[in-house]
Amino acid sequence: MDIYAANNLKVQLIVLRAQSGSKSAFKELYELFHQATFKYLVSLINEADAQDVNQRVWLKVYQQLTKLVSPFGFKRWLMQIAHREAIDLLRRERKYSVLEQVDEQVDEQNSEQQATLVTTFELPTDYQHLHAAIKSLPFTQKEVLLLHYWQDFSCIEIAHILSCSEGTVKSRLFNARQKLQLINKVKGE
Repeated sequence: MDIYAANNLKVQLIVLRAQSGSKSAFKELYELFHQATFKYLVSLINEADAQDVNQRVWLKVYQQLTKLVSPFGFKRWLMQIAHREAIDLLRRERKYSVLEQVDEQVDEQNSEQQATLVTTFELPTDYQHLHAAIKSLPFTQKEVLLLHYWQDFSCIEIAHILSCSEGTVKSRLFNARQKLQLINKVKGE
């Protein structure tokens, strides 16, 4: 059994204990994953909003954990909740702010290997540049890129989280990488 399978089995057992009402098991889940949800949220929205949204995410997880059918899918389910909460916040802000600009396009992308993204930028010297470049991407590209490279979700899992097709996820990844390469090329000139 490899380390990933062992860790996944451990998480499944913790989820089962939490579903049966164990507060200590829920605390373990929180300790294991609250930073991952926070980092994902910060990549989509500002830090102050991410803190608030992360609290709502974990409240929702606490309230709905017993409804999760398969403990195997906990991380995907958790990130789906985080995604939906971030989208809800953005929608609310858009309703109340005339100055808010809405991402005007939903770009299509194809999947490549993680190495493509990393080799586009020379890390860690270009880490700040990479971070700024990712922040400049349209929301739909940014979220797919972050779920794939920083949260290690497959295209199929991302499609489930975002409620879209696997092809859409792949094309968004492709277009995000293309834009990052273009940004890097412009930076190099």
